[in-house]
Amino acid sequence: MSSGEMLCDGSYVLARSESHSIQVYRVNDKAAEFRHAYRSPTPILDVQWYGYPAESEDEEVHWCFAVSSRDIPLRLINALTGEVKITYAIIDHTEKHVAAMALAFSRDGGRLYGGLTNAVAIYPLACAGVNRHVALELGRELSEAHEGNCGIVSTLATGWAPRAFDEENGGVPLEILAVGTFLGFVGLYVSDAHWLTSATETRKGTFVTPPRHGAEQTVCGARTFLTGWHVCEGSGISQVAWHPKHREILVVAPRRADHLLVYDTSYFYGSGQLSEHATVHTQSRSLIARLKRSTGSNHQRFWFDIDNEGNFLAAGDEKGIIRIWAWDSILTRTSSVCPIPPLLEWQAHQDAVGSIQFSPKDLHTLMSVSGARHWDPVDHTYETSESDTDSEDIPIAKKPFSIDSSAVFWRWSTS
Repeated sequence: MSSGEMLCDGSYVLARSESHSIQVYRVNDKAAEFRHAYRSPTPILDVQWYGYPAESEDEEVHWCFAVSSRDIPLRLINALTGEVKITYAIIDHTEKHVAAMALAFSRDGGRLYGGLTNAVAIYPLACAGVNRHVALELGRELSEAHEGNCGIVSTLATGWAPRAFDEENGGVPLEILAVGTFLGFVGLYVSDAHWLTSATETRKGTFVTPPRHGAEQTVCGARTFLTGWHVCEGSGISQVAWHPKHREILVVAPRRADHLLVYDTSYFYGSGQLSEHATVHTQSRSLIARLKRSTGSNHQRFWFDIDNEGNFLAAGDEKGIIRIWAWDSILTRTSSVCPIPPLLEWQAHQDAVGSIQFSPKDLHTLMSVSGARHWDPVDHTYETSESDTDSEDIPIAKKPFSIDSSAVFWRWSTS
């Protein structure tokens, strides 16, 4: 297993493996019951639960999840039956399928965001088919110093703009989208439906081939861009997540780095007006905390989690250790020079902890998923070609193995 994701009501768990499959489990108070496995013909790039149940004539509650796989359309899967409900495809100007590297649903559940190269695909859920999406082009014109928020989009997270912006949006909270790339850039964009509609441009004329991102309608990133910055640590961004209570707090997980970075994004917004925002590319005051975990020598993703009430943050590392931090100690920190010690830590697995998640039903129940690929450091097994006895021995390539591939539910307490 490489990661796991729990449904918003805690009734289902998706266990993702390296064998291009997702195992679906039904969870109750006593055990986790295996229901079925979704198998993809190509590598799975990302998976996300849809936060609203589907209507059905039977008594069962039908939940769905989105799966993005390489070279095939994005699919919405029924978690109860494994049936493919709907597909969304992107075919670019070279007539190839373009898959989303990262997925995130809008707060109102009406749109699905997919991370592309230098762009974010916006799929209206009601518009299935080929090239029915809108492309939010991140663009290089946003920053001469850092060439904009460019690169392959590796992670997405929807949140709310600071309350100071509510008045400009008619008193309604404004949805924003945090975008992280493998080049180490983090950008914040307005993803509210009304703002996107007003900024959408339709390609005019008759064309034989589809546009670069496969979309007839595009949104210039400069028109919805709030601010952005470059993270110097690590080699790219593996995850971003908003604090559920404090709108301005964003947690960033750099890839192959030994720290989680906590930002107060209110320092980036300049005048506080959407129409007069100031783009700032510095981390000096905005970086309020650093949380140490050992992931610097591993290429795989390590997912952290924040509980629904915003009281705790949990993360695993490549050595199998789970750490939990209290948000009270993080938000009251006055300096980001020294890492904040965790509230609790323990040796949970004998292998890397790829993902961790608080149970939506019980704050003090935690699910962790471990597993990583390992190879023998020295392989002395060889084979000789039968057709040529004088040829050199050829080493036999062995498959990778795992040390601890498991999903565990923990009951934790600070006492």
